[in-house]
Amino acid sequence: MKAKFPISNFQFQRFANAYIRSNRQTVKENKQEGTIYVLGVGPEGLSPAGEKCLHRASMVFGAERFSFMVPEDKPLRPVMPVEKLIEDLKDGSGPGDVVVIASGDPLFFGIGRVLMRELSFERLCFIPSVTSVQLACSKLKIPWDDLISLSFHGRNSGIIEELYPHLKSQDRTKIALLTDPVNTPRKIAQALLDAGLEGLTIHVAEDLGGSSQKTGSYSLEQASSRDFHPLNVVVLTGKIKWATGGFGRREDAYQHRGGLITKAEVRSVVLGALEIPSKGVMWDIGAGSGSVSIEAAGLAPGLRIIAVEKNKERIEDIKANIRRHQTLNIDLIEGSAPEVLEGLPEPDRVFIGGGGIALSSILKKIVCRLKGRGPVVATAITLESLMLLSDKPALDGFRIEVSQVQVSRLRPLGQGRILSAHNPVFVIKAWR
Repeated sequence: MKAKFPISNFQFQRFANAYIRSNRQTVKENKQEGTIYVLGVGPEGLSPAGEKCLHRASMVFGAERFSFMVPEDKPLRPVMPVEKLIEDLKDGSGPGDVVVIASGDPLFFGIGRVLMRELSFERLCFIPSVTSVQLACSKLKIPWDDLISLSFHGRNSGIIEELYPHLKSQDRTKIALLTDPVNTPRKIAQALLDAGLEGLTIHVAEDLGGSSQKTGSYSLEQASSRDFHPLNVVVLTGKIKWATGGFGRREDAYQHRGGLITKAEVRSVVLGALEIPSKGVMWDIGAGSGSVSIEAAGLAPGLRIIAVEKNKERIEDIKANIRRHQTLNIDLIEGSAPEVLEGLPEPDRVFIGGGGIALSSILKKIVCRLKGRGPVVATAITLESLMLLSDKPALDGFRIEVSQVQVSRLRPLGQGRILSAHNPVFVIKAWR
């Protein structure tokens, strides 16, 4: 079957044919292995240049769904598992050309990246077709030049964890998602609903190029209650109404109990001392109401923050505050430090808001696990905690800086007003 190239472009064909001739000439001159042609299949099949490569190949690899286009005298070899494919491509070195068939553009979330990492750069030649995202956008009539594209293929991380930095960075959301049997449109819609991210429309292009191809646009509620064809592409559009506010919020902006919250002024000093990075991992040990975690999360949507708290009532406060302020890059861990720290990813920053009698053990664990220079920042009210947190032997190899933050706030007294002092707070910063 001779299929037309999906984008009729004479210049592209000339370029592709010249590229093939150039690769064959290089192989001939250097007397090395044959070329590995990685061919993208579009809605109308292979390009004419791709078909020439296919009929000339000594070996062909591809998924079973491409078997109809492979000549009968060339048995189709599987591409999965990828490790076996790489092994076969390396073992099958010789003068003959090899073809690997893939969907769309193999260099767009495809097999191409793996092949370039594992095989000789000179042996590879790519002849792409339109990507599934391009095709989906054309069917949905959505311009894609300003689109962010993400793949959920084989991803074990949370949907919101992957989406949040991109949702937060856009004034109006426009994100394409390549799904898989686990991360389905239904599951994506439900995750967005659970996170309170309203205002989005989910567009789904199903079975592109297939017999049951169709497209549709749905609210999150609609998409969360229906099933879709397993082969699909999702595009999210819309404008999320984000919670307002930055850092140094008043204490009444947070749900908390018994005054157990880092005061706004102290919180601002702590955030400055932490030198919040744009990405990485931060631990907040003894998170309390979660106010420090939440404001750090708002400053850096790409930063993963792990808030550790053992008190069940405070855990409920943190959950409520995360949802209120839509800081979805926070993972809440229930448990006592240092034991619960063992399985966590290594931190780039650490804030210690509480530790009690286990403070010494917590410091030892942090010193072992901290990546890079730090810093580690802690607050203390008592002199005993200050002495422990600024102890040189406990923080061997660290530079230590201690500041005292004294906050006074205006309040009425009789017919006049006075400044009423809060307890002084020590801010300890340690870095390598």
